[in-house]
Amino acid sequence: MDSTNHPMDERTHAYILEKLSGAVPEDDIIFELCQQTDIDWETAGSLVRQVKEEHVGEIQARQMPLKGALALVFLIFGVLLTVAPVVYLLSILGVLQLVFNLLTGGATIDPQTVLALMRNRCALLQWYELPSALFCILLGPTVIAVNIRAMRDTWRELFFHL
Repeated sequence: MDSTNHPMDERTHAYILEKLSGAVPEDDIIFELCQQTDIDWETAGSLVRQVKEEHVGEIQARQMPLKGALALVFLIFGVLLTVAPVVYLLSILGVLQLVFNLLTGGATIDPQTVLALMRNRCALLQWYELPSALFCILLGPTVIAVNIRAMRDTWRELFFHL
């Protein structure tokens, strides 16, 4: 039995559209349709696919606020993953203090002392905190790139089907 033999009423159509717009998995929608309407799995699946094909743009548009909010959260997360360890490393190494002293005209600092201090701090960081900081610094741009790629595909789908 296929979808041409089983006409879809407005209520079923609206139900499927609402569930698809809410990003409910297709198998869950099909299962609920089978329970509510006493149709077989293949027929319910073809009804879901039919509604999905007819309303791709509308479904994408309805999902956009959720996807946009998630994209913003992951973008901020990626930026924080990148920037926070850099700022932390610069502050631990004393670079931020040096820059602050130079900008405010603070005490003069001997370059040899600065190099010795940084060398000692780098030796400590190398074994303790540097690997995790570098991991975060590398993970941040990856999160940003994947997020931008996913949103680009979402925008393309939205405008292609409208």
